[in-house]
Formats: sequence, structure tokens, C-alpha cells
Amino acid sequence: MDMLMSAEKPVGPLSGLVAVLLPVRDGEREIVPALDRLRERSAGARVVVVDDGSIDATSSLVRRFFPDVFLLSCPRRGLAHALNAGLQAVQEPFVARIDVDDELVGDRFSDQASLLQDNPAAVLCVTACRETRGDSPSGVASAVDDFSGQGLVPVSESGRFLFPPTDGKELRRVLLRRNPIVHGTVMFRREAVLAVGGYDESFPVAQDYDLWLRLTEKGEVVMLPQIGYIRHPPVGQELRVKRRRQAWHSARAQWKHFRRTGRVDAFWLLRNLASSCWTGPRRGE
Repeated sequence: MDMLMSAEKPVGPLSGLVAVLLPVRDGEREIVPALDRLRERSAGARVVVVDDGSIDATSSLVRRFFPDVFLLSCPRRGLAHALNAGLQAVQEPFVARIDVDDELVGDRFSDQASLLQDNPAAVLCVTACRETRGDSPSGVASAVDDFSGQGLVPVSESGRFLFPPTDGKELRRVLLRRNPIVHGTVMFRREAVLAVGGYDESFPVAQDYDLWLRLTEKGEVVMLPQIGYIRHPPVGQELRVKRRRQAWHSARAQWKHFRRTGRVDAFWLLRNLASSCWTGPRRGE
């Protein structure tokens, strides 16, 4: 049974306006530094740790060191279920999410909340992202300022920047081909996500891509032109296995979108299906 641990009401400019969902499973090594980083940038947003059935000390560490954080304990049923439980547990109109091993940049939450308030038709607000490689440093290079929506901008062997298109129509077009939105960069309207059914729990991965496609059928997506997130993806064989799974379930999301709307990029649908069968390294690995 899900249970929300009591915590003091957060204080700050985002109190009552923004909730931040941090889903985690067996994250005892990462949870304390993750919450320390988040505390510095939350600006009063409600922080909710959604424990997806951890069998290590994750929950006890949250209770011990972060009594001001809401802890939601869930059965071990996967990321989509954990996120849906978090959505049901909060009341704030705007919801952001991050992963336990990634990092925030700047005053992202405040900027995104302001942009959503200024654009009532917007259901989703995204930022650009820095993606590191291996053990590379996580600092953001200020010299890179191209937000033209080119998708991937190499920085060096240490990583790259990922820029979603800044134009809403172009972003919708790109979404038919692939997912240009890193889930840790988003803030969305809670009521809009609930209205489209939340996260589809049949997706073990790519559940965020499926949700973005459904949200774009109901409202607008706006882009905050700044680096708001640093992602540390897996490497090597683990990354290749994850990419194959993502390709398969991305094709599922595209097919579902086609059945709802009649819109699909057939080339990219087939490409995702082919990628789900490819076991070798990709160019640049």
C-alpha cells in the first residue's frame, strides 16, 4: 500500500506551486547527495521521493537526513507506476521530475513555472540538457549558446548538449521521429497529465516519450532556452541494451500515436524497429 510520509510544508516562492518527483529504486549511494543538491535549488518546491520498492537503505536515509522531504513508498512495480503514484499524491499545479544520479542547473524550476504561468495553453515546458560521457566533468560550458533546435551539439569527447527545437511546431514535427526531450528537463501541468491518463505503465522504458506525444495532442510545448539539466547516462554494453529497449518501445509509442491521430513518420518508425534488433556499437561509441 502506498504511504505518504508526513513532512513540514516547504517554504519559498515555489511553495504550493511546484512539486518535484524523484523516483528511486535501491539508490542508497546516490539519494543523500541528490537531495542535498536539490535542496539548494528547490526554492520551496515540494520534493517527493517515490521509493519504487527499494530493498536497501534508501527510505531510511531519507527519513533520517531529510525530514522535510515527502517519502512515498510504493511496491516494486516500475518507474511509470512510481511516477503515477507521485502524481496522485501531490496537489501542486506544476510538476517537475529528476533522476537520482543527475543534476540541476540554475534557477530552472522558477523559470519554468513562470513560463507556464505566462502561457496558459502550454502543458509542457522543457529545457536543453548537457549529457556527459563516462567519468567526464559535469560543468556546463558557457561558450555553447546555440539553441536553434539542431538536436545534438557535440562539445568534446567528454559529452554533448541536447537542444530540443525552440519552435513549438518544429518540436511537434521532431517528436514524430524521435524523442528530443530529456525527461529530467521537464515541468508539466499536473491536470493535463492526469487528463491524458498519466504515464502508461505498460512501458518499462520510453514511457516519457509516449506521454509527450499524448500531451502534444492536448496543448502546447514551450522551450526555455537554457541548460537546465545534466544527465549522466550509462555507457558500454549497458547503454546498448537500453537503447535497443528504448527503440522498441519508442516504435510502440509512435504506433499508438498514429492510431489516435493518423500521423506518423513511417521511416523513423521502421528505423526504431530495426534499431531494436541491432546488437553492435553505434558510430562514435
